[in-house]
Amino acid sequence: MWVGGAAVLVAVVVVAALWVRSHSGPSARETDCVIVDDAARQWNTTSQIVIGLLINGAGQPDAYRTVAERQAEAAGKLRDAAGSVTDPVIREHLGEWADQADRYAELHRAAADRGPGSPAPPGADVEVQQVGASISASTAALGELCPDAPTGP
Repeated sequence: MWVGGAAVLVAVVVVAALWVRSHSGPSARETDCVIVDDAARQWNTTSQIVIGLLINGAGQPDAYRTVAERQAEAAGKLRDAAGSVTDPVIREHLGEWADQADRYAELHRAAADRGPGSPAPPGADVEVQQVGASISASTAALGELCPDAPTGP
């Protein structure tokens, strides 16, 4: 009788544990992916603004400075997101994304400081491409980890 009662008790505990787990809210990964989703949406909004500034600013220092400010703000938000996640891999990719957004801001500050009509230093185009490639790599990795997040740059 005790064995039968113990078996029933174990079954009830297992069912209860499964129910609690299924109804206890999102997993840590799901919560992290919500943060990635929010960061990606903010990035995409910023990117649309930056593209407009670069197209309409026609290489003017003020446009480059504004782009740099927007990218620096985006980097800060990405760092905040990285500090909010629990998964170290997600944190690493968000941190790399933030680092590259900061680098992108630096490149635009340098362009503003050069002024209109001044040539870019040798290798500047390659550096911009490398920054873009690093951002793409980070967002692609985050897209693998959080497939529902709009992580495209």
